[in-house]
This record gives sequence, structure tokens and C-alpha cells, in this order.
Amino acid sequence: MVHMRRERKKKKGGLINRGEEVTYTHIHMDSTKVLVVGCGGLGNEVVKNLIHQNVKDITVVDHDTVELSNLSRQFFFTCDDIGRNKAVVIEEKIKERYPYINITSFVQNVESFDTNFFENFDFIMGCLDNISSRMYLNNVVFTLRKDVIYIDGGVEGFRGSVKIVDRGSHFACVQCTIGNYAGGGYQLNDLGGEGIGEADTVPVCSIAGRPTNFTHCVLHAMHVAFEKIRKEKLNVNDRTHVLWIHEEAKRRAKQFHIDHEDYHVTRQIVQNTIPTTISTLMVTSSLMTCQIQTIASQMGRGNLRVVSKRSLDYSDILYVGDNGFYLLHYKIYKNQQCIICNRKRIHVVFKRSDKFSQFVAYIRKKYGLEQMSISTDSTILFMASRWFVGKVYEERLSTTFGQLVDSGKVKERDQLNVQTEGEISFLVLLDLE
Repeated sequence: MVHMRRERKKKKGGLINRGEEVTYTHIHMDSTKVLVVGCGGLGNEVVKNLIHQNVKDITVVDHDTVELSNLSRQFFFTCDDIGRNKAVVIEEKIKERYPYINITSFVQNVESFDTNFFENFDFIMGCLDNISSRMYLNNVVFTLRKDVIYIDGGVEGFRGSVKIVDRGSHFACVQCTIGNYAGGGYQLNDLGGEGIGEADTVPVCSIAGRPTNFTHCVLHAMHVAFEKIRKEKLNVNDRTHVLWIHEEAKRRAKQFHIDHEDYHVTRQIVQNTIPTTISTLMVTSSLMTCQIQTIASQMGRGNLRVVSKRSLDYSDILYVGDNGFYLLHYKIYKNQQCIICNRKRIHVVFKRSDKFSQFVAYIRKKYGLEQMSISTDSTILFMASRWFVGKVYEERLSTTFGQLVDSGKVKERDQLNVQTEGEISFLVLLDLE
């Protein structure tokens, strides 16, 4: 946990020398363990801040690689790092410059980790570019055996937001405020300093018919040509897919005598990104890491649960910097219908060879349920009610979990929503062996 210690140390010229331990006059957080998920623009700034706050145990997770466009705002990377994994590069450079810091990197998607991994940390810093991973981290902190605080950050243009998810508080989690991320007017995201906003509405006829600008060509390549020609699903985070989109858009633009744009414009259209200023990244990351210091400064060797409740009287922070400097700390209370905050959660383990009917039978026997629906975030797996009997769902009972995974219906580590016609509703955390 966090230890307090008063310590003063002179620095030559006021600067920290290579390999010199960072010390402060008021707080020393050398025993705090922090997980940083996402090593883009925001993640770079967060890691830097943690070092200067004297956090000595840092773990970074990211499966992305360094691109040329990252170099203008992600200071851990240079031209020599292009094509290398971001998390690995950060680990190497911190170990070289700050040998007293214990840093570990993982090159994989955060959703591939089980709950035991997250119990090694006191804080999780989310610097993400998608809702799925945000939801996964949000759900995870409510299932752990220890209290871990999740601090989620996002940037969009001159805007930044910070959300503190503390399962012991009476404030909202990410699930409670999902409308702020998807379909709520804009999304606050970051991995590499880009925020994802709502796409402008483009008529379908403009995409399928005669295009009038390069954006229409890119959208046609995305939504019409890609799956038709390549026979696979588009992954906007796969550079080879985006390159294909760019070349196809150029071909269509030439066909209709439209001037084409360069690759970075195509990438921006595909990912619907809004360029973010370095100042926004710096302010947002500072707000994120200051939350750790706010808790730690009142904590000493005390209990994280007691201190976090006492010290944080807000759940969200909003920064707007396009017309001055606007900062708002505000509260969003729990949604009483939120399945994460207020409903029962159970953890089950099945084998890939087990049939889905065994899972349904287990739920029915354990909770005495006959009429219910079982779904993931994207798929209804089973539905049985007095008004509706789905033949497809009944046939799915004979399917094995392995087949469901292979078909993309469920993941090997997934969250299943179970709802009934009554008041019973809960989340099942499913692990497959």
C-alpha cells in the first residue's frame, strides 16, 4: 500500500539526474502498485507523472506498436522505435533511466487477463481507445477480493475527462454512465492522444452511389467493399486493414475524378479521430495521477477503503481548454438499475467441451428460474418466456462452449447478463478451461 515519509533531497540545478531517485517533501508513494492500461499519448503522460510522484511499482499493458504519427506527442518513442511494441519500449527506457523503478510490460489485450492479475495493484489507470476494454476494467474492479480503484481518462480535442470508479462509494461506475461514451453526443477516448467522437451523418446513398468527396470513398471502402471483396470483418485497429481501405478509397476516388488524400486522413476517417493537443494530454493525465496522490496524502499506512471514501467527494472531472481553462469536479450517483453496481454477480467455470445446456441447467437449478434471457454485450444467447419460445435459442442448448467461442458468440472470459421477467437480474462472470 501507500507509505508516507517526509524527505528532502537537493537536486543539481533543480533537475532530476539520470538514475537519481525522485523524492518529495510531503509524500512518498514507493509502495503503491499501479497498472497503466494503454501506452499512447495519455499513457505516456501518466507513466511520466507516476515516476515523478515516486511510484516505484508500475505495470504497463498495450498490444499496439509505435507509428510515425505517434512521435509528435508520445515522448517515450523515437524513430528507432517505429514498429516496436509500445509497452516494451516504455519498460526498456524507464529501466535504463530510472533503474530503481520496478516496471513490467505486457504485450496483450487487457481483456485477456483474469481477475487474479488485477488483484496485484492498488490503482488501475485506464488510457484506452475503446468502450469494450473500459467496460471490462469497470466490471473487474467489482469482482476482485481486494479494493482496487479504477481511474479512467479520455481526451477529445481540447476536452479531457477523468472518472474515478470506487466500488465502495455511492458514485456511478462506467456502466451507469455508458451513455457518456456511446451515443451520448461524443466519446472521450485515448490511445495515442486521439479522441473518438460521433461520426457525422452521411446518407447511405452517398456511400453506395456516386461519391462527391474522398470521405465518401473511404466510407464505401469500409462499409461496402471490404467485406464484399476480402470476406472478413474490418478491424479498424489493424494497420493492414486500414491500408487496404486507403488504397481502395484511392481507386474509387480516381474512378470518379476526386482528389485523394494521404494515408493519415484515411486513418482519421476510419477511426473517426479528433486530433488532440499535447496540453490536453498533460492536463488530463495530471488530473488522473493527482487522484492517487489525493488518496495517498490522507492515507499513510491506513486502509484504502476508509481513505478513498473520506477524501473524494466527486466521481468525475471535466476539463475544457479551447476557451480559457475550465475545470469542473462533479458527482454522478449510482444508477439503481445498474447490473454492475447494484445487482448480484456470480463467478462460474466451465470447460470448452461443456454444452451450453449445462450452464442453463446450472442457473435454473441454483436460482429456481425457468423463464429468463441470457446475453452478452452483443448477442442474445438464450431466451425463454411465457410469450416467446425461440427455436434458435432452444437449438443452441446443444452447442458446446467451444463452438460458441469459435463462432464469436462468447469469449473464453466473458460476462453474461441473466435477466428474468421479475426483479431478478445478475451478471455471470464466465471462465472457460
